[in-house]
Amino acid sequence: KTASGDRNPKNLVLQSGCIWFSQAVDVEGRSAIQWHQVKLDGTFVQSGRIAHPTNSYIQTTLAVNKQLDVLIGFQETGPDMYISPRCCYRLATDPPGTTRPIISLGEGQGATDGESWGDYSGSVTDGDNLLDLWTIQSITTEKGRGATVIAKLPVEPTEKK
Repeated sequence: KTASGDRNPKNLVLQSGCIWFSQAVDVEGRSAIQWHQVKLDGTFVQSGRIAHPTNSYIQTTLAVNKQLDVLIGFQETGPDMYISPRCCYRLATDPPGTTRPIISLGEGQGATDGESWGDYSGSVTDGDNLLDLWTIQSITTEKGRGATVIAKLPVEPTEKK
């Protein structure tokens, strides 16, 4: 059994007058991801949930670029798998509250032994072009220790009409 980590948001992103964040939430006894876009006056713009019928999604962070495209990084774990890095994204033009399908960034290779294994997650916008989105996730090794996976989601600029 794997704990979901802190249910509080790991990071907050201020972009274009809104605060964006993700957090782990309980859905039918499993950990799922809930994400939000909230105006500075507290008005909710959109929210979404990423859940699985048997597995848990843990250690979530997100990044938002200047076009309001979003990357959500996290790990997946379940009864038939080891802790594995994942991400999903949404473009600003996607329907509110939705994300594209989950992307596997690797498959965990071993069970944790209850010791700290590198349970971390980070997601950022590229500081050079303010478009590309990056995530750093942990993955379990054959010995149940943490290793690191870094992934880049290249984003094309949208054309102004």
